[in-house]
Amino acid sequence: MQNQLIAFEGFDRVLNYGLDRLRCPSPVGVDRRIRLTQKVASIEHINATMFRVVLDSAIWIEDEDKPAIIASLIAQLHAAPDTT
Repeated sequence: MQNQLIAFEGFDRVLNYGLDRLRCPSPVGVDRRIRLTQKVASIEHINATMFRVVLDSAIWIEDEDKPAIIASLIAQLHAAPDTT
């Protein structure tokens, strides 16, 4: 679902660095519809070719008040070194 919300363009590699503060407050039943919401929480410039992006993410169940999953997704973006 994330690929439908955000695209990291202009990078050679995008690595899934992991999840932080993962919580599962509500189970998802069979045949239930879900949706993903995300917002950029932070962008950290690691070095000349690397960035770390944290996305606050939640998976919501249709017609439910509580999300199924809440987590911070961490991605590490690597750009090609500038050789010009």
